[in-house]
This record gives sequence, structure tokens and C-alpha cells, in this order.
Amino acid sequence: MKPCIFLITLLSITFGCNNSDTATPPKKLLSGKEPTKGEKYQLEGVTKIETSCTYLIYEIDRLKIDLLKKAGEKHPSENLQPAIKPFSYDLSKLKNPNNQKVANQLFIAKDGNNPGKAGKLLFDDFRTLRKELLTIAVSTEKQPVTIREFNDYSNDTELQGLLEKELASKEIAPQKDKQMIIQLYMELSLPDYKDYNGMKQHPFVYTFKNSEITSAFASLTLLQSRILKARVLALILLKQSA
Repeated sequence: MKPCIFLITLLSITFGCNNSDTATPPKKLLSGKEPTKGEKYQLEGVTKIETSCTYLIYEIDRLKIDLLKKAGEKHPSENLQPAIKPFSYDLSKLKNPNNQKVANQLFIAKDGNNPGKAGKLLFDDFRTLRKELLTIAVSTEKQPVTIREFNDYSNDTELQGLLEKELASKEIAPQKDKQMIIQLYMELSLPDYKDYNGMKQHPFVYTFKNSEITSAFASLTLLQSRILKARVLALILLKQSA
């Protein structure tokens, strides 16, 4: 994760901010009783899921602002606050929606064949979120579970097959919905490479190279949408720990 500004952001999320979705769970239940170990495990899990998802949603929002700013377009305030809901923006108001230079500058390395610094960081953080959410969602208080990372696959069908074999080899709590686990995994999965005209390309090179600003913005929003779907699945699976 990024240091400095994002460390401050992470701390503010963890210890409570104005966003009710990411507030730290109370030490006591609404009934006033001390939570059991199982209840405490779930409360802590909710905090971790909300914190991690909010962080990455915010990171992508900052990239959207950078994209608009570098293109000379009107953009939200630099003081945008962390929130689980991405900020909204009317792309029809862009002065130059066909601008292809900005996405290259922001996400693609100078060699044109690899992701740039921002692209690499986002890609790594996306995978880190997958690992974090899977560990929280699949484990229980008494039964920690680690799911293998699959990054070399050709399509979703192949990935699903790999995941089905992996889950069959693990001692997953019977109350956990395995298809939901697979869905969560796939929402946050990007392969090492994508085939494009017989050539292997990094997913973000494939996505952002020579991309118009409208397409780049939409691709970032799609990543945020996948994070929000994964968040819901993770919370449901966590609840199944009870």
C-alpha cells in the first residue's frame, strides 16, 4: 500500500470517520453485552473488509482525479474524502473525451509494453485485496483457511475449474457457500497476461494503452464495481462463520 497520504487515510478509516460504512465496530453489542469470541471475530472481520475495500475505492478515485487533472478537465476537489461509494462524474461534460495521451502517461510505462508505476501499484493492490478478503471470508474463528493464488489462466472457465479443485482439497466449514467463494475470488482476479492478437499483454496494458479518457474512466469504475460486489460477498461469507 502507498505510504504517507494513504497511511493517514487508512488510520482515519480504521479509527472512524464520517463515513458510517467504515466506522469501527463497537466494543460492546447494542444489547450492552460483551461480544462472544465468535461475535468479536465477526466484528473485527467486518472492520477489515470495510477498511480494505474503502482504501482501494479511494485509491481508484484518486487515479480518476489524476486522469481528469492531467487532461485539463474539470475534476473533483483534491480534498476528496474516503468513502465506500465512488464519486460520480458526468463524462458528457468532458471537453476532449477522445484524449488518448493521458491514460498512456498515467498507466503505461515508456516502453509501451508494461504498466507504469500507477498501473503496477493498482494491479498489486487489487490482488492484495483478493487475498485479504478471501482469508477473512473463508476462515472461521477456529479454522483459518488460505486459498492458493491463481494468476496464470486463459479464461474464467479455466479459473473456475482450478478453484473448484482447490476448494475440494481444503477443509472448508460446511456452512460456507463454495460457489460464493468462487464468485468472490473471480471478482477480484486479473491474470498475469491477456492474449491480444496472438500476443501476451499485461491486463492493464491491454486495458489502458491508447485508451480514450472516457474508456479509461469507465475501466476504473468497473474495477470499483467489482470491489463493491466482492465486499458484499465477503460480508455474507463472514456471516456464515456463525
